[in-house]
Amino acid sequence: MTRPLKAAAPVIGQPMARVDGRLKVTGRARYAADNPAPGLVHAVLVCSTVAAGTVDRIDTGDAAKQPGVLRVLTDFTGIKLPFDTGKVAFFGQPVAVVVAATLEAATHGATLVNVRYSRASQLTDIDAPQAIPEPGRNQKDYSRGDPDAALRAAAVVSDSQYSIARNNHNPMELPATVASWDGDRLTVWDKVQSIVSAQAAHAKAHGIPVENVRVLSPFVGGAFGSAGQTWPHQLLASFAARQVGRPVKLVLTRKQMYSGIGYRPTSRQRLAIGADRADSIGCRNTGLLEQE
Repeated sequence: MTRPLKAAAPVIGQPMARVDGRLKVTGRARYAADNPAPGLVHAVLVCSTVAAGTVDRIDTGDAAKQPGVLRVLTDFTGIKLPFDTGKVAFFGQPVAVVVAATLEAATHGATLVNVRYSRASQLTDIDAPQAIPEPGRNQKDYSRGDPDAALRAAAVVSDSQYSIARNNHNPMELPATVASWDGDRLTVWDKVQSIVSAQAAHAKAHGIPVENVRVLSPFVGGAFGSAGQTWPHQLLASFAARQVGRPVKLVLTRKQMYSGIGYRPTSRQRLAIGADRADSIGCRNTGLLEQE
């Protein structure tokens, strides 16, 4: 006999407690960087100081000689990253990783890595003619019907242009990853908004089965979308851990966060709406949205 489902208690307008609320306001909810691991060492990124070009030479001699520095990684062979490591595609692109016994040693070592670049022309103006994509290139057409004809035939048209400035996510918790390997099995402590996609990203990057990756993220914290996908520093943390054979913690600086994780880019948008002069019931309208 099937029992009828019990009606759920109403929640709208009720003073419901968040599951993790008390832990967060009392400081007992750990940031990703707070997770310990036996034998943990620290990694710091060396990021490009040019926006476009190639890396000609990386001198790691001074950094490698510093007390506490274990490895200076410049060869990312063995990991699939979301950019071409032979080129510089954006300012702040990781070009090396310094691994040391302490955060202070890794931070100092990163300042001693000398990188020489061949600069290429950079494009930073969204309104520049060369920034406008060619018709049909890297564009998806979501139109239905013939909006241009509908707008021409409409008795009333509202056609507006909007500009949205770049916005960067600035949660209190800095992006941080702790990674540890046990043979070909990877454990990652991180702040992610999608456990499944983070597992898949690490598995793809290292060429291992997705079931070999365990991602622990009990508290997401502030993200605003910035933890919605897996970024290069997270993959490089697990890469560094595999290279040195020890658990690695990698925390971005506030400055590195601006180029290392996602943000809302500058955009130009056009919103056009056409209608006849009938009342709202008989209104015929069409919308056309363009975004760059």
